[in-house]
Amino acid sequence: MTMEFSPDPRSLERLSFAIEMGQGQFKLMVVRCNYGPLIDAVMARLVEICPVTLLLVQVGAGDGILEKSLEALERSPEAGCVVVRVAAGLDREDLNQIFGAANRAREVFRDRVARPVVLWLDDEGEAVFMDAASDLESLSTGASLGFELERLELLEWVRSQVDGLVEMALGGRGCLRWWLSGRGRCGRWRGMEAFARRERRMCWSWRGGPVGWNGWAIAIIRI
Repeated sequence: MTMEFSPDPRSLERLSFAIEMGQGQFKLMVVRCNYGPLIDAVMARLVEICPVTLLLVQVGAGDGILEKSLEALERSPEAGCVVVRVAAGLDREDLNQIFGAANRAREVFRDRVARPVVLWLDDEGEAVFMDAASDLESLSTGASLGFELERLELLEWVRSQVDGLVEMALGGRGCLRWWLSGRGRCGRWRGMEAFARRERRMCWSWRGGPVGWNGWAIAIIRI
């Protein structure tokens, strides 16, 4: 099931205004969000309301934010803002490498990326960034900006993820036990585990009670 999210309009306006006012100079904007689909919704809306051309840069393990940004700007020099999304599921070592390299190149950012850079981070990524790139972080706008799901949206999102996991488990390898054992955990399962670690609280089942990961397995079996 595809869900539609409604980003907070006030936060959207603040982000769009900051990008527009930051033209002509390097300005780092760290934006927090723990949910990929919500980032997609924010970006889709931002393209509509922001008068500045946005350039999306995807960064994965072993990539450099500076190198990927410069490569993208060579192809699209008219872009007025670079939007960086770090791949989901990276471990702390990968994040340390990415942010540490960016921190060492902070002066190059100022010299060669004369435009705002929006860096999307989840809670875990932001914590690593603060440790590994404190000097680069000091060059950011300093304004706290983040996007969160409303409670009902969050519950519906979790439910949709569980529904997808059940469908995949029953129709994939044909063996629910194989999937629950961990050998069949794919990207979506790892994403849910990362979600639980980020939230640092018990997930809620559609039955209305808190459950841990063992509880998820029991709830799935009961369907």
